[in-house]
Amino acid sequence: MADPIEVEAPDDTGSQTAKRYEYQTHVAVGVVLEMLAGAPVQHVTCEHIEDVTVARRGPGAGLLWDFQQVKTRDDPSPWRLADVLDKGPLESLWRTHQTLNDHSLTYQLTAALEGDISAKDPLLRLLARGEGAHDRGCLSRVAVRLGADPEAVAVFLKLIRVRTLPRRGDIELRYAAALGELTRPDISQGALKALYSEIVGIVGRAMVGQHGPRWAEWLGLPEPVGWNRSKRIDHASLAPFRQRLERPDLEAMFQCSQERMVNRWVAAGVPPAMALNFAGNPLIGAPQRGMAVLPRHGTFVIEGDYGSGKSLIAERYHLADIDAARVDSAAPLPVYLTAGQVHESLSKAVTAAALRVGDPKTHAVSVVLDGLDEPGLARGYQLLVQARTLTAVNPEWRVLATTRPGLDLYEQERRVAPLLTHDEAAVLIGQLGGQAGVVRQTTAEVRDALRRPLFALIAAELSRNDEQLPNQSVAFLEALARTAIRRARGPEGEVRHYLLRLAAATVSGGGRALVADVGDEGVADALLDTRLVVRQGRCLAFALPVLEQYFAGQAALRGWVPSGTLGDPTLLGKWRYALALAVASCSWEQTQELVAPLVASYPGVAAWVVREAIPFPRGDPNAPHVASDAAAQRLKGTWEAWMAALQPVSHRMFGYRPLDLVVDAQLDGPTLSAQLLQRDEGAVPALSVPFTKRYARENEDRRVTPVRTFHGTVAVDYGAWPWQWPLTQIESALDWVCEAQVLRVSDCPSYDAERTWAIGKALLGQYATNHTPLPAEQVLGALRQHLRRFKPTVPPIRSTIKGVDTTGEELIRLADQLDGGRWVRSDGSIHRPYELPDCDRMYVDWIWEHYSPVRLRLLTEQVLTAALEIYTCLVEQWFPALRPNLGLASIMPVCIDGNLLASRASGYDQAPTLHVRLEPRVQHANRVNLRLVTADDLQTYQPKFDLGTRVVRPLENGSWSRPYTAVVESEPQVFRDTPAIDYAYEWLHQDLAHLHLARRRPWDAGL
Repeated sequence: MADPIEVEAPDDTGSQTAKRYEYQTHVAVGVVLEMLAGAPVQHVTCEHIEDVTVARRGPGAGLLWDFQQVKTRDDPSPWRLADVLDKGPLESLWRTHQTLNDHSLTYQLTAALEGDISAKDPLLRLLARGEGAHDRGCLSRVAVRLGADPEAVAVFLKLIRVRTLPRRGDIELRYAAALGELTRPDISQGALKALYSEIVGIVGRAMVGQHGPRWAEWLGLPEPVGWNRSKRIDHASLAPFRQRLERPDLEAMFQCSQERMVNRWVAAGVPPAMALNFAGNPLIGAPQRGMAVLPRHGTFVIEGDYGSGKSLIAERYHLADIDAARVDSAAPLPVYLTAGQVHESLSKAVTAAALRVGDPKTHAVSVVLDGLDEPGLARGYQLLVQARTLTAVNPEWRVLATTRPGLDLYEQERRVAPLLTHDEAAVLIGQLGGQAGVVRQTTAEVRDALRRPLFALIAAELSRNDEQLPNQSVAFLEALARTAIRRARGPEGEVRHYLLRLAAATVSGGGRALVADVGDEGVADALLDTRLVVRQGRCLAFALPVLEQYFAGQAALRGWVPSGTLGDPTLLGKWRYALALAVASCSWEQTQELVAPLVASYPGVAAWVVREAIPFPRGDPNAPHVASDAAAQRLKGTWEAWMAALQPVSHRMFGYRPLDLVVDAQLDGPTLSAQLLQRDEGAVPALSVPFTKRYARENEDRRVTPVRTFHGTVAVDYGAWPWQWPLTQIESALDWVCEAQVLRVSDCPSYDAERTWAIGKALLGQYATNHTPLPAEQVLGALRQHLRRFKPTVPPIRSTIKGVDTTGEELIRLADQLDGGRWVRSDGSIHRPYELPDCDRMYVDWIWEHYSPVRLRLLTEQVLTAALEIYTCLVEQWFPALRPNLGLASIMPVCIDGNLLASRASGYDQAPTLHVRLEPRVQHANRVNLRLVTADDLQTYQPKFDLGTRVVRPLENGSWSRPYTAVVESEPQVFRDTPAIDYAYEWLHQDLAHLHLARRRPWDAGL
C-alpha cells in the first residue's frame, strides 16, 4: 500500500471532537509552516488514524510517515514516563502500529507532548529516542500498560519518538513569529494576524474533512469517493496561500471581511458555527435575481432598506476583488471603507487604503463604500459626488456604495438590493431550524418585512424557540434584543442599560465608543456576550448599524440623548434614524414627550422622523382599538401643533386666502374619516352640523362645508399615527403651493420685476417667448380696465389673467407703481428684467439661438442670481421654522459656481448645458459665477470643469444641507417669463420633498 489515507482508521472520532482541540490545530499549523519554509515535508493529514500525520521525504526515494498523537495537560511540571503512560498516547500509537503493521510503509510513531520532559527521568529520554526497548524496566512498564507481548512491544518501541511542544499560552505567538519571517519584513501586525488565522482556518477545515474543493457541498451532493483526502494539506493546495505571502495585507482584508459578515449574522441570531459556514459559502449574499450585472468600471450604488442585505452583497463583491488580486498582480486593488469613517476627501481615504496592497498610480482600484446614508444625507451625497469624480478621472476604477433610500441617484448607477420572495424567506427560516410556515401565518406588513433577510433570520430564531412573531417591523429588533440580552452575563436590566448607553455614545461618536465611556472591562465582556456588539481595539461598536440606531432610539425615549442634541440640527441629523425607530416603537403618551417638542423646535426634522417611522397603513384587522373620541382629540392636538410650527405658510396651504383650519374626525377600527373645517373668529360653524350632513345640498353656507375631507386607513397600531396623518395633508398642500406658486413675497426687487413683466405680457396677450418690451401706457390701460370688473372697495382674492394667477392687492399695487413711473424705462416701455436677445435672426428652430454665447452667459447669471434672492425671501418670509433643515437655506450664504457650455452650431442636440456647484460665498462677492465654454460639437466635447475635488470649508448643518461641491448638469431654464421664480420654487420644492413635507419629485432645477 502506498498511502495510509486509504487505510480505515482504528478510531476516527477526532473529526467529531476537533473543535475541542484548538491546541492540536496549532500543532498541525507548525507542520504547514515547515512546508512553507521549504522543509522536506510533502504533506500533512489531520485527524486520520492519528491526530497529525506528516509525510516527509526519506533518505531514499520513498516517504517517511510520522504519525503524531498530541497530548496536553494543565500541569506545567515536566513530563515523566508515568505521566505519558497515564495520558495514553502510547495506547493510541499502539493501535496505529497494529493497523499499519501489515502494510509496506516506512513510518515512525510520535507522542507530541505539550511542555518539557523531565531531565531526571532517563527512561522517558530513552523512549524519546526510540531506545525504550534497551531498558528492561521501560519495556516491562510499557508492555504491562499495553497488555501486549514484550517482544512485539520491543519492535513497537523502536518506532516511538517523543516530541516536546510549546505550551498553550506560547505556541500561537511563536508560530505567528515564524510565519512573519516567511513573509515581507514590513508586514503589519494586522496582516500577520490575518495570515495566521487563514492557516488556522485551513487546518481547521482539514480536521473536519472540508479542506479543498467544496463543489459537492454547494451542489448538495453526497460526499464523493476519497473523502479522506479532504483531510490532507499538500503543496498544491497551499499554492494560493503561498502567493498571498507576497501580499499579506490582502489576507488582512479577507479576514476583516469574513469577520464583518460573521459578526452581522451572529448579531442577527445565527449560531456562530453556521455563520462561519455562511461566510465561507460564496453563494450566500451573492448578487442574484433582480439585480443587474455590475460593470467593472464606474460608480454604482446598492439601495435598500435596513436588513435588506445590501451590505452583504457589497461584501461579496469586495471578496471577489480580493480573490482577483490574489491570483493576478495586475488586478484592481481592493479597498473597503465605511462612509462614517471617511472624515476628509474620499480620494485621500481611498489612496491611503489602496497603498496597503499596491500603488494606485499604477493599478486600478475597486472600492466598496458602505453606508452612505449613515453620516447624513448631505455628507452621503457629497461622498457620492466624490465617488463619481474618482471614476470620471480614473476610468478604470470602480466605486460600489450602499445606502438606504433617500439619496438622489442616477438610474444607471442605482442597483436595488433584491428582496427574498415569500418562498425563499420560508426556506431560509427552515434551514436555520425555524418553522417555515410562519411566513404564511402573519400579517401583510410582517410578511413584507420577512422578505428582508435580517427579519427572516430573526424570525428563524423566534420560531425555533416557539416564540410568536411580532406584528411590526421594529418589534423584531426588540425581540432580537431580548434574546441577545439573555445570553449575557449579569442582570438583564443592567445589560440593557449599558447597551443603551453604548448606543448613545456610538451614534454621537461616529459608530464607535471607548470602553471607558461605557463602563469597565466587565461591562465590555457582558456586551460582547450579547453578540450584538463587537470589539475594535479599545473601542466597542454594534455589529449592525440598525441595532445601534434601535438602542439609541430607546435611549432617546428614556431621555438619555446627550445634552444639546435636540437643539442642534447637525446632531439631530446623526440621531435621525434612531429617533425614527424610537417613534415607530413608542406609545401615544411617549410621542407626546418626544415628538411634540421636536415639532415645536424643528418641524422639518420632526416631519422626516415621523414619515420614516410609520409605514404605509394596510388596514390591519388585528390593529388595537382606539376610541373615536380619543382619536379625534389626538388629531386636533397634533394638527394644531403642526399648524403652529409651520406658520405663517400653514394659513396659506389650502387656498389663495388665509385659512384657519381645525380637524374633526371619526375612527372606526383602522378606518379614519376626517374633515378640515374653517375656524371663523375663534368659532367653528361647521361643528353645529352633524358630521355626515356637512356636505348636504341644503347647506349653502360655505363656512359649513369642509375645506378638505379624508376617508381611508391609518396606522393605528403605531402610537405616533396622529402625528403622521396631518403630514399627509400637509404634503399634498405644499405640493400645490409650490406648483401654483401662490406665496407672494415682499421687499424683493427680483420677484417684483418678474411679476410685473409676466402680468404685463398677460394683459397685452403677448406670447410667452416674445421678449419685446411692453408699452407702459398700454399695460396700465389694460390693467385699469381689468380692475373695473371688481368693486373698488373689495379687490379680488384671486384673479387670473390669461393663465397668470394674481390677486387684487397685487394688481392695485402694480397700477399705483406704473402710474408713478416705476418699472418704466426711458423709452416708455416695460422691459424684461434680463439681458435681451442680441441675434436678429428671422428663422430659428430653438429659442437659445436668439442669444449669442456671451449674452446667454449674462442672462443665465442674472436669472440664477435673482433665483437665489427669491428663494431666500420665500424661506425667510414663509418657512422660518424650516430654515435650519431646508437643504439650500441651511447653508446660506452660498454662490453658484460653474461653466455654461454653449455650442457654435445649431440643433436640438446642441442645447446649452450648465455644470454648476454650490460654494461658500464670501461677503460682497457675486452670487453666481459662470465661465463660458464654447465648442463646435457638444456631443463629443469633454468638459474640463473641476468636478468637485477641491475641498471647501466644513459643512454646516451637514445632515440636512445640500452639499457643496455637488456638481449638477442641467439645461438652463432662463427663457420663460418668470424663470427666477420658477427656479426658486423648484429648489424649495426639492428641499421640502427631502424632509417628507412634499410628495412629488420636481424637475431637476440645476442644483
